[in-house]
Amino acid sequence: MTQLYDLCLTLTPPPADAPEETIANVEVRCDALGLQPLTAQPLRDPFTPEERRELEWYLETYWQWPYEEFARRGQRVEQLLTDAGQRLYRAVFDQVQTVVQPWRLLPDAQRQLSIISNVPPALSLPWELLCDEQGFLALRTKNPVSIIRRLPQSELGALPTAFTPPLRVLLVTARPDDAGFVDPRGIARELLDEVQPQIAAGAIALEFLRPPTRAALRERLGQSPPIHILHFDGHGTFDETQCPATTNVCRAERRASWRLRRTTARSTSRPPMNSHSCCRTAACGWPC
Repeated sequence: MTQLYDLCLTLTPPPADAPEETIANVEVRCDALGLQPLTAQPLRDPFTPEERRELEWYLETYWQWPYEEFARRGQRVEQLLTDAGQRLYRAVFDQVQTVVQPWRLLPDAQRQLSIISNVPPALSLPWELLCDEQGFLALRTKNPVSIIRRLPQSELGALPTAFTPPLRVLLVTARPDDAGFVDPRGIARELLDEVQPQIAAGAIALEFLRPPTRAALRERLGQSPPIHILHFDGHGTFDETQCPATTNVCRAERRASWRLRRTTARSTSRPPMNSHSCCRTAACGWPC
């Protein structure tokens, strides 16, 4: 199996007396290289509020209407992408080069960057734009860097149980009744494209929950063979004008995720891994 070199970037809340523009404290480590973790100076927001708005519009909305005046605005934002990615890269990594450099000098290895945090302003940074002097990390022609976000894990997982291949993945694609048409094939298509060789080889079995309801999920989790990975693809939106600081995640998404966790926790055959894709749960910059 190919060695994965995971550069872990852990971002924790800054102290109460930190400057207003401070987003998080930063620790960088790469256990696969056997290097000691390093703590950088607190991360300050490298973008102005206007740049934040423009980047969010470009990454989340522009692709739907890339025409006429939107196209002209999109071209202006595109001039910002490389500079924004380089500023973010310098803000995070300039002080921890003794860990980052050995990781960077593995161009033929499988590399991953894990953003580990429960700080909304840190999670909502456009990490996919990270760019060094060779270009965007995620868009390298050869061995691009995978960039993932995940919450910190404070508890140990359950004791390992016997595993019998194939790896069984259950995809739950759920949409609210009043949201209009939201293409349910987006996540499914990407997932199928990525794992098709493993499906053909019999290493992965992908199932779709139909109908995508709690009752159907509870029933399937109680059946054999067991599910190893549950992938929930939900939908929601976020209204900054109506959502107070204590509810920074879309209510519909949060409610769906809570119900999903409760359903799986009560199952006699709880999946070892849950993955949630919920449209804009990291969009807010307010503290939890």
